[in-house]
Amino acid sequence: MNSNINVCCSNKGNASLKAKFSKNVFTPQETAHGQIELDNSSCQARCMRVTFAILQQFSQKIEHHTYRDTITILDSSSEGPAAGQGDWKQESVLEMSKIKYEVADMKKKKGVQKKVSLEDKFLMASLQPACHAPKFTNEYILKVQTHYEGCICSDTPHAEIKMTIVPLLDPACFCSSQSHSFTELAHYSVNPTHDPDQH
Repeated sequence: MNSNINVCCSNKGNASLKAKFSKNVFTPQETAHGQIELDNSSCQARCMRVTFAILQQFSQKIEHHTYRDTITILDSSSEGPAAGQGDWKQESVLEMSKIKYEVADMKKKKGVQKKVSLEDKFLMASLQPACHAPKFTNEYILKVQTHYEGCICSDTPHAEIKMTIVPLLDPACFCSSQSHSFTELAHYSVNPTHDPDQH
């Protein structure tokens, strides 16, 4: 992406960004990799930092009102190139296993308080898959964003791609303490009529 960098309405030249993502489909325990190249040789403004991040975008519709928001779940930043510097390269990583949420021990089901099963706790404690419902959406973006010095009044170079999160079962609930992988989980047979609330 090529961008004109304007600082206080003064054109400081052009900057060019290239970003390569290893993939865009992940389990919650994987690591996202991004290879970033920023050519700042034709720009007179300094890039203070380059951020590689996972963003959560969600919207909720209640009657005639729609609420939208974007939050940063996990990010990694590096110092960017100086003014006039070209051939800046950086490989950034995001360990999604660091994303953890607190899960309550109890939940209400059909008006009755029940204990949350180990399977449900494992799923709810990490990054959840995207959701697209009539009145609610939740999705994730893998994004590279540049941040320039000064009062910026233009778009700065950036790149983004939608992420897909594949839910992962807890192997510990199937008599295994091995690392989480599709290869190992393929050896287990799961009863589709199993009710996790029976634990």
